[in-house]
Amino acid sequence: MSVPYELESLLKTFQELNLPPMDELSPVEVLHLPTRVYLTKTSKAQAAFLVERDSESALAGRDIGKIRVTSLHWQTEGESRPRPALLITLLSRDPSTLRGFIIAALGLIPAIQRVDDDTALAYLGDLAAALSERENRELTVRGLWGELFFMKQFPTVDLGAAAWQHSGKERFDFAVADDRYEIKTYGGATRKLQFRHQQLHVEEGQRLTLCSMRLIESAAGLSIVGLAAQIVNELTDPAAKVRVLTALDKVADTEAQESELLFDVTVAEQTIALTPEDKLPRLNALLPAGVVDAHLTIDNTNDRLRECGFAEVQKFLRSGE
Repeated sequence: MSVPYELESLLKTFQELNLPPMDELSPVEVLHLPTRVYLTKTSKAQAAFLVERDSESALAGRDIGKIRVTSLHWQTEGESRPRPALLITLLSRDPSTLRGFIIAALGLIPAIQRVDDDTALAYLGDLAAALSERENRELTVRGLWGELFFMKQFPTVDLGAAAWQHSGKERFDFAVADDRYEIKTYGGATRKLQFRHQQLHVEEGQRLTLCSMRLIESAAGLSIVGLAAQIVNELTDPAAKVRVLTALDKVADTEAQESELLFDVTVAEQTIALTPEDKLPRLNALLPAGVVDAHLTIDNTNDRLRECGFAEVQKFLRSGE
């Protein structure tokens, strides 16, 4: 799934749809799963997905946040028998919300077709929640690449995604029980890493571990789009897929050229390493009066590394199972 390109294609498709007459739709098929999914425009110019599913379900006839779920029977030209379906309509006209709606739909709607009503209702709630959230973290292509690569080191990608930072209010990139993991990448020959002061201090009772890896370009490497596609294909939780797709869309938008760079996976596997907090040089937790924050560059030399290489990192993460 080439998400940024698929998203732009669907946005263009929606914009080109004709405004249908009152109480009619102008659908175009976008997914052909066990049953079909259509992107459509309502007579009020609202975006909607038409999902073939039992219309007698308990899902229909309700508003969930910024989406409305209704049931209908419909048929394409030349068909003699109407098919039951759900119409999932975006109530907001905000262009940024439209992007989020399509991203969330890519992750969640295929799953809605395959599950019972209660689970589908939960997925629709996740879809609505995704439209209310804003990705307010400072994301870069290289930073996200490192986080997704670290996610793949967990026993399962689903466990990695569950530990992944859910909002900008969370200080560290990953959290598992009392363990906190901060992910850093570097490009040069030395392991020089950039930190904000607060990224080097955890709350009492928590343990901080730094994970760092080298990212260098390679013609045979993997782009952020390709890595995200691998993650999304392995994930079983639709809501987690949406979070990955949303983060990918943000960096692909803000760093379009960087998002096309290919990074050497073998080098990342060879250089990924963990550093416990007691080996990290850092300032005192309390900064001098009048100093709000500080930025540090740390030369994380080999004597500060513990588990080195993806096999040792995976073994460490699996030791907590």
